[in-house]
Amino acid sequence: MWRADTSLIGLNILLNTACLAAGHQSDERYDPPKCHPDTRKAVIGEILSWVDSKDPEKRIKWISGPAGAGKSSIAQTIAEICDNEGKLVSSFFFSRTSTSTGRDDGKKLVPTIAYHLSIAIPATKEFILAEIERNPGILTYSMKVQVQKLVMEPLQHATAQHDTVKECTPELVIIDGLDECNDRKVQVMIIQVLTWVSSQLSVHLRFLITSRPELEIRNTFDSRSVRDLCTRLVLDDHYAPDKDIEIYLRSEFARIKEGHTLASVLSGDADQWPSERDIWRLVRKSSGQFIYASTVIKYVENNRRDPREQLRTIIDIQPGGVCRESPYAELDAVYTHILETVVILHDYNSISPIFMVLSYTTSFLWTSIPRYRRQAPIDILTISKLAIFLGFTPSIIKLLLVDLHSVMHIPSSALTEHRQFIHFSHASFRDFLRDSSRSGNFFISKEKAHVFLGKRCFTTILEAGPSPVLSEDSKGGVQRYAFCAYFYHMIQSEFDEEVLQSLRELENAQEVVQKIILQLSIDVIGDILDQMFTFNLTAMDSSDLAVPATERLSDICGYISSAVDEVPWDDNNSLEAIISFKMSKLFPKKANNMYYFWKVVVLDSPTRAKSYF
Repeated sequence: MWRADTSLIGLNILLNTACLAAGHQSDERYDPPKCHPDTRKAVIGEILSWVDSKDPEKRIKWISGPAGAGKSSIAQTIAEICDNEGKLVSSFFFSRTSTSTGRDDGKKLVPTIAYHLSIAIPATKEFILAEIERNPGILTYSMKVQVQKLVMEPLQHATAQHDTVKECTPELVIIDGLDECNDRKVQVMIIQVLTWVSSQLSVHLRFLITSRPELEIRNTFDSRSVRDLCTRLVLDDHYAPDKDIEIYLRSEFARIKEGHTLASVLSGDADQWPSERDIWRLVRKSSGQFIYASTVIKYVENNRRDPREQLRTIIDIQPGGVCRESPYAELDAVYTHILETVVILHDYNSISPIFMVLSYTTSFLWTSIPRYRRQAPIDILTISKLAIFLGFTPSIIKLLLVDLHSVMHIPSSALTEHRQFIHFSHASFRDFLRDSSRSGNFFISKEKAHVFLGKRCFTTILEAGPSPVLSEDSKGGVQRYAFCAYFYHMIQSEFDEEVLQSLRELENAQEVVQKIILQLSIDVIGDILDQMFTFNLTAMDSSDLAVPATERLSDICGYISSAVDEVPWDDNNSLEAIISFKMSKLFPKKANNMYYFWKVVVLDSPTRAKSYF
């Protein structure tokens, strides 16, 4: 019998694992890109016809196109239309630049769909939550098992018990930006699992997937088992993007003329602005990429500048360099110009650290005890945290970014501090920065970025002092990130004498390390030890530095082991307490032994873990 207390427990577990920030209505995605009125009519019409067709043979539709083609805008528009018409079950918008909320994590997809399903079709809720309460570990099972137990079977049970579920129930699940999922193997798995679901005639779900045509994704859709159940839509010239871009530009320029600080001047201009020739040239420069047109509009509408001069600058930009023939040549030229304008006012060495953080930081989940309390992301992507991490003030961060609104999302000061997240407006700008052939002098090197970020983590650890207290404010959040991410960044960096020296210095910070570890959860400690093991292997590959690096690493692992002994685990986590205690006793300052015990015994086989006791 399903009970209210069961519902609460199951719901908390599900919320803890799902990624609500990935939905089409989430606050994090505000204001999401969507198709401008009167544009993309043919594409939207074709998709909606497929949604309504009820074709049992083609339950997956793959929309593919290059970066900036407008895939996310189309997905958002379809989500809003179908939600209003009661046809939408779930939506998940992946994003490589939103690691802090898990929007890059494919393993959060099924729990999110299950949560949305419980709302879209209320009759499924009792079965979903009852299954989670019966077996909380279901959310760590394979994606196929999760889909079966949390999506397919609840739908089947609800249909069998409630006649109304059979009629006019929503069927559409939207997955946008699959290529932005952080694991290519998971990308392939998602397609394969959804294909399997689509082949089950007893489950009436349809899946709209958008992505770039990346190799692994393309090959999976080309496989025989998938292509027979899938229909495709390629965003190419067949759908006349130039006409849609022209409509968009005309409408946006009309808005600028009415709302800009110089509106009276623009409206009274004897010459038509913009001219027909200007519109035509912008359409041609866009090459079918809506992101180009969108970036141009954001650049031109800057209230600190004369829109006429801004537009003339864009029109006069000519792509150059080795990528002149690149499909992104015009877009790269705009990105380059924007950065060149900014560095006139600010040294790029002051701005590039911000780009390093946005391009190469990761995130961790801060898990409180008990285990199934809501997880909070450990990140440094708000203005206040970014300022603390880089040693700036929030005001300086805002001043450095004041002329980058055309390529970045800069939050309003009216938002509360913890909601002031900074991110790139589009993944193409991060791609630009990380490709030296496209960005030239503005290139952000992966190896150098991780060295820099590792150093900042270490500086933060030292600045915490001998008796750090990890508060719940931005400073505490930065300190948590610094300790959790230090080895992650070191693993990704160039392993040299400079890195080794930071390890020597970390040894001198033994007391600080132990104080901080006392305030970390067992899950986070496990992540850190996993990073340290990988880092140890990296050190061994550098023959000249292998011995001293391994010695330093063993010492640091020892600090963690001894600190774990002091963690006051509560009675509800007795197994974790035993594991923690035995972990420190079994670990004789050798990273590989710790790794084996933690990864193989504890995580992969709890039964074998108990045998150690």
